[in-house]
Amino acid sequence: MALLFREAAIDDLDAILDFSFSRFGADIAFEYREGLDRAFGLIEDNPEIGMVTDLVEHDVRSITFRSHRIYYQRDGADIVVIRVLHHAQDHGARLRS
Repeated sequence: MALLFREAAIDDLDAILDFSFSRFGADIAFEYREGLDRAFGLIEDNPEIGMVTDLVEHDVRSITFRSHRIYYQRDGADIVVIRVLHHAQDHGARLRS
């Protein structure tokens, strides 16, 4: 089983790191990213841990890490991270785009 990331999720992670770095400094930014990485590991170890969301179809699940929600789904034997969105963003619109 592999943990894969859609391009939008990679863009989300880059934006999170950039914002955290500029707002809180390098130490906090990297600490936050390490926390996200631990959350990804949790998903990889236990894919059923997330709640199924009704924002989109296709059995998309999500878990929360601090101020962000990680959306993912299974694709055969793999797990695909779709988006990593801040709680203040419009999740429905961003998941459908």
